[in-house]
Amino acid sequence: MQMISYISESKILAEMQQSELEDIVRSSNKRNAQLGVSGVLFLRGNTFFQTFEGPDDAMQEVYQKIAEDDRHEHLYLLMNETIKQRRFSEWSMECFHKPNYSQDYLGVLKQIGEHFWDECTFSPSGVYSYCWRMVAAMASYRLPQLA
Repeated sequence: MQMISYISESKILAEMQQSELEDIVRSSNKRNAQLGVSGVLFLRGNTFFQTFEGPDDAMQEVYQKIAEDDRHEHLYLLMNETIKQRRFSEWSMECFHKPNYSQDYLGVLKQIGEHFWDECTFSPSGVYSYCWRMVAAMASYRLPQLA
């Protein structure tokens, strides 16, 4: 089983973010359920941060689809590691969206780097720790489940 984390800059216009995210969540929930993939997606301002987990072949398929998606630019793979167990097993795709976020892409990337510097490790457990902190911090920005 693999875990992939990436960060990218959103090319979605601010006024279109909500509807585009709803489309992303709908299609991702359907595809991820079929492929056995689970994970979480954050969009803060113009910055995507996502961590997802699942079978090796499915993970490469999902990441390739993201890499080809024109809603992303400056896609940066943070981690692609083997894991022993899932941490997001209940979520085929959970999404948190904070449209009015003061930091841009480079600011969020710096914040992530500082988190891992403080943790002294860039590992799957460190990434999961960061994600769960973000889930707690952005709880009020959670998108409703979309069928």
